[in-house]
Amino acid sequence: FVRVVKPGGLIMLSVPANTRVDEVDRWTFTDFASVYKYFGSSVGKVLFEDEVPDDEGRARTLRIIFQASGK
Repeated sequence: FVRVVKPGGLIMLSVPANTRVDEVDRWTFTDFASVYKYFGSSVGKVLFEDEVPDDEGRARTLRIIFQASGK
């Protein structure tokens, strides 16, 4: 999945969380682990994690910065 980032390069994401999968949004992430599972062995050192909750305390946005592992 990560083909244009050299090893050690930064990947920055801000993704919606806990949404419905439909014809537009084909994936949904529930937590940081589900994002890392999607990127697989491309995940190197995690530099930043933050979640923005909704009014009920459930994650609505996951913000992440990690280095590409080069694998």
